[in-house]
Amino acid sequence: MTQAVNQKKYAQLLSKTLPRPIASDSQLKTALSVTARLMQREELAAEETVLLKMLSILIAEYERTRYADLFQKLTPAEALTYLMDENRLSQRDFPGIPQSRISDILAGRRKISKSQARMFGERCKVSPALFLG
Repeated sequence: MTQAVNQKKYAQLLSKTLPRPIASDSQLKTALSVTARLMQREELAAEETVLLKMLSILIAEYERTRYADLFQKLTPAEALTYLMDENRLSQRDFPGIPQSRISDILAGRRKISKSQARMFGERCKVSPALFLG
């Protein structure tokens, strides 16, 4: 069941974080910091869930435009390797995908399926299309 968003609480949360389109790496760092704090929590209030989704969209859009040239030149496996390094992720950080499968993907022995692309995209905060080459 989806919780109703309390407009007053949401407005207070927005006034603390001041989310806006990201235009620099320092703004990206701030947005990632807020996102990380929210993701570490056991449970989120409805207002925090909405903020997390909004920040994720803003982060993904900034990274998509900032790193567009880089990602166009990478294979899906190279993009995954890059994003895992940038986000300090290991194969264990993708619990829905066996580590041996991720090893095969990173080594170029397997392609990334649509469901795996969704999982990678969610965890790395990028569009799953990046992994479908």
